[in-house]
Amino acid sequence: MAYTTSSKVSSMFRDITFDSDSNTAITTSEVEDLITEIDGEIDSQLYPFYVVPITGAEALKVVGLISKLKVTHIVKTILEQNEQVSSLKQDVQSGNLEARAQKLLDDLIPIKDKRGNLCAAKKVLTDATAKEVPPSGGARFKSSSNADPVFQKGVDTW
Repeated sequence: MAYTTSSKVSSMFRDITFDSDSNTAITTSEVEDLITEIDGEIDSQLYPFYVVPITGAEALKVVGLISKLKVTHIVKTILEQNEQVSSLKQDVQSGNLEARAQKLLDDLIPIKDKRGNLCAAKKVLTDATAKEVPPSGGARFKSSSNADPVFQKGVDTW
């Protein structure tokens, strides 16, 4: 399931619609491909901390916004490079959409302190399934064996 749709991306623009016509600057199919790519990027960044794909209704609103902003930024760049479209005033949200989307995504990811321990993220996806992450950020190993390790000098133990 995609986090956003081509119609939501299209709603960010004025006077431009995406369709299946190959003569347009960008087609619906190309926008859908961008959405798939961006959603994969989002999932790869959230994977260490959340079960992906994100499915919680409230979490989907946040992740959907991130996806829409990132895809809109790419589409806007493509449209600006097209001579027919670049002359149209689109009034797409001012500022860097990519930077805004990346900040939202970065705020969902815990950061490391000076010692390398993970600190809480600035924001959380409230109804997304979070993964248990060890404080050091690395994987945990737990053995059910009660055997004590034996180390001997000069002996191959491997």
